[in-house]
Amino acid sequence: MAGEKRDEGAEEVPFGRTKGVLGLIAGVALVAFALLLSFGLGSSQASAERAFQAAVPCGGPSSAGERPEDDCLRVEEATVQKVREETVGKNTTREVDLLGPGPGTERVFFRGSHPVFSVLQPGDRVRATVWRGRVVELSAGTRRQATEAAPIGDSGETTVVAIVVSCVGVAMLGYGWWVFGLGRRSRTRTFWAALGLAALTLGTVVATAGP
Repeated sequence: MAGEKRDEGAEEVPFGRTKGVLGLIAGVALVAFALLLSFGLGSSQASAERAFQAAVPCGGPSSAGERPEDDCLRVEEATVQKVREETVGKNTTREVDLLGPGPGTERVFFRGSHPVFSVLQPGDRVRATVWRGRVVELSAGTRRQATEAAPIGDSGETTVVAIVVSCVGVAMLGYGWWVFGLGRRSRTRTFWAALGLAALTLGTVVATAGP
């Protein structure tokens, strides 16, 4: 309308207040999920990784008394029963069925093919390293390869996911706050600075919680 003046940089609320409410709800849920990942799963994985790295061979001087029996590293002979590699889309499953070290057949999974999985054949004799009741490493001759049960790197992967989720959550909260706090006014530099600071702060908290 003639005579009306619109503030430079002003923006209409793009999706209305309903989407603002949904943004706030989604933001809170994502931030809570990120904190749960970091303080819950990430911390547990980091603790398991430290325990695994400190584990000693069973029967050693430090394996009795102060440490549970399952926390030591037990090496047992096993026989390869089946080797299977299957690719579906971008995901590849690599699994080996072992006869021993426990009763019956145990299935172990690998993230990569080298250096052990690629050379295994049914009937091969291998050495299985068992920690807390699970095969964490397989050895064939001089070759050794960790299985997916080995808790190495899991906490780092969880932390990365938690940081990404937390940043998305902060963005959703920022959108919802803008809808209800700023309405039709433009998003100023202060708004973006506050949003970036909130994301950085939460990301730092999440990153330092797991390890």
